[in-house]
Amino acid sequence: MTTTKESICSGRPKICDIGCGQGELAYRLSDLGTKVTGVDLSENLSVYARNHRKASLYFFCIFSIFKCHRKMRQRYA
Repeated sequence: MTTTKESICSGRPKICDIGCGQGELAYRLSDLGTKVTGVDLSENLSVYARNHRKASLYFFCIFSIFKCHRKMRQRYA
């Protein structure tokens, strides 16, 4: 039987941490060797996570993505 760490880290999987908050889980998962992207509704928490976690982690605010998409659609409509 494999441990959780062994099963998570086999083949360096990519994980999307939805509702990542300050990025604590994303940070711990990346320490296990995974590629992690964090997504949260709060722009403040996404900015905090981006500024206080590893440079190899990516954090996004989902509302910022929607706002950008909406602006692009309006611009090119």
